[in-house]
Order: sequence, then structure tokens, then C-alpha cells
Amino acid sequence: MTTDEDTIPEPPPGFVRSSGRGQFSTVNGPYFHKPVADGLVSQAFYALPRHTNGIGLVHGGMLSAFKLGTPPH
Repeated sequence: MTTDEDTIPEPPPGFVRSSGRGQFSTVNGPYFHKPVADGLVSQAFYALPRHTNGIGLVHGGMLSAFKLGTPPH
């Protein structure tokens, strides 16, 4: 069953949905990216209700999972 809380918004302007980050990231995402300059990439995700902890803040595990999926520069 899908609820409004499961609805994934369209990517922000200039961003596209990322793929190829592995099964864990596919389930936890979605993640988005856009090229910025000199080969660098900005990455983003929407903090949906499923990404929050018991007091409504983004869960630390979600932030860690997002950070671990970003390429080092």
C-alpha cells in the first residue's frame, strides 16, 4: 500500500535521480545528483517521513548512509 508519505517529489531543478548506488541505497533513497563544475557533482535526498527518528528529525543512520554513498573529493 502506498501513502502520501511514500510519494517521492520530483528532483530539484537540475538534479536527476541517481542509480547504481547498490541495493541498500536504492531502498533508503531516492538520491539525486547534478554536475556542477570541474567534474564535481552535487548530491541530495529528500528527507521523507520514513527517514526520520521518533522525534521527527532525520535519523543519523540515514545521514550516514547518504554520506557514505558520496564519492570522496
